[in-house]
Order: sequence, then structure tokens, then C-alpha cells
Amino acid sequence: MRWSDRRADLRTEILSLWKTQRVKNGLIVPVGAKGGFALKRAPADGRAARAEADRLYARFVAALLRLTDDVRGDRVVAPERVVRHDGDDPYLVVAADKGTAHLSDVANGVRRPPASG
Repeated sequence: MRWSDRRADLRTEILSLWKTQRVKNGLIVPVGAKGGFALKRAPADGRAARAEADRLYARFVAALLRLTDDVRGDRVVAPERVVRHDGDDPYLVVAADKGTAHLSDVANGVRRPPASG
């Protein structure tokens, strides 16, 4: 997932990311989602915009963790109310490249939200 501060170029950036990742990380992550986001109403201040992007990225990662298998002890536990069509997969890859490397740190700071119910 890439954050862009250039909303007009977002599609070009994502296509470039996809092509690069296909070559560089083909063995590490052979399939998977690639994407990006831009703030619709970005603050004018660059630091404030980055802080807002980080906040929203953390929210996105937290949502992904709600849908990802978990490891508890030596067992893999599927999320409640999630239909899976494959086997256990408690592995969520969060990769970053130059320019967005700090997003890996943001993702690593996110804890799995408590189960609802």
C-alpha cells in the first residue's frame, strides 16, 4: 500500500509500484494486493498531511487484522464470522519501499483489535 501526496498521479504511481513489486518481490510475495491511497482533503502542511495519512493507514491495517487468521499459542484461529475458502493463513505482509518505508513502522505499531461480540 502506498500513500501519495500527488492525487493526480496516484494511478501512475500504483501501476509503477505493481510493475516493480512483480520483479523485486516475486519470490517473497508471488500474489497479493497492491494499492495506494491519497487524502481527499489533505492538510496544506506536509507534516500534518503525513500524520493524517499515517492515522488512516493504521486504521486500514487494523481492519485487515480483523480479517486475518491469528496465532494463539500453537493454534491458528480464524476470525469470527469470516468465511474462508482456503486453509490457515496467519501471515499478513506489510511491505514498503523508499518513500513510504515509514508505513511499515506504522503497521508494526498496530495491535489486533479485540474480538467483538
